[in-house]
Order: sequence, then structure tokens, then C-alpha cells
Amino acid sequence: GLRSELTVLLVSIALCVVAIVISFGFLIGGYGQGLNGTASILPPTDANLFGGQRGNFDMSHGGFLLGGVLWPRAAVHPVIHTKLGWGGAEWDNVPGSRDAIFIVTPSRGIQGNFNSWLRVDLEGGYRVVDGLELAGFNRTGLNGLMGCVTFKFGDFD
Repeated sequence: GLRSELTVLLVSIALCVVAIVISFGFLIGGYGQGLNGTASILPPTDANLFGGQRGNFDMSHGGFLLGGVLWPRAAVHPVIHTKLGWGGAEWDNVPGSRDAIFIVTPSRGIQGNFNSWLRVDLEGGYRVVDGLELAGFNRTGLNGLMGCVTFKFGDFD
């Protein structure tokens, strides 16, 4: 197998969440997210992927969002979410490198009620990526702690 050292910097470029709060603060919905960034493979001759150049890594996924909001009428209250998604990942500069992935992201955080139409979440969690078998890439490089800020707009009364 390939024994590459990999450093990846990923930046979230899009996150879309559509959810319905059922009752008692339980929510179910869907999400979509795109990530991209640059990565360097060391040593550069490993699999001759980039010839010493930096690679562009893209990942996109979407799926189900399940969660709960505890004490939703309080000004600040806890939230619990789990995203279950599927999608793909690829090296932009390596033709045919796209691979299917499955992602599970449980997270916990706090939500602030700013007014009747705006909520803001601060969350932290752990992302687990499975199925990634791209040459020169260790899939555990995407597993790890994550954090996010989410702005929720709607009629919350």
C-alpha cells in the first residue's frame, strides 16, 4: 500500500440544511455540504500523483439530519444533531480519482434565540468518513473533531 504522509486543509464552502421541527424539539431534515482544499503528498514521488505539486481535494456529501433542541424557548439552550450522509471525494488534478464515501457526524452545542426569525448554533462534534480509498490518501485524515456555526432563519413562534 501507499505510505504517504498527508496534510489536508479543508474549507467548508457550502452548507444547506432544511429541517422540520416535529414536536417537543425533535427535528428531521436533510443537508448538503461541499468541502474543498489543498493537500501535499510526501514524498512527492509516491504514486507519482502530483510530481511534487500540491493537489486539490474536493468532497461533497448530503443526507439526513436528525436532532433535538432542549428547552427551545430559553434564550440559550442545548442542541443535539447527527448528520448521516453519502457523497464523493476526489483529487481535482487526478482524472478518474472520484470515490464514494459515507459520513456520520454527531455534534452537540448551544443555540441562541436572537428574535422570532433568527437562531444561531455553535456546535462541536466528530466526523467519521468511511469508504474513501483514493490513492495517496489516508481516509482517517478526514476523521476528527469539527466545529461549526449555523444560522437558522424561519418563523420560530
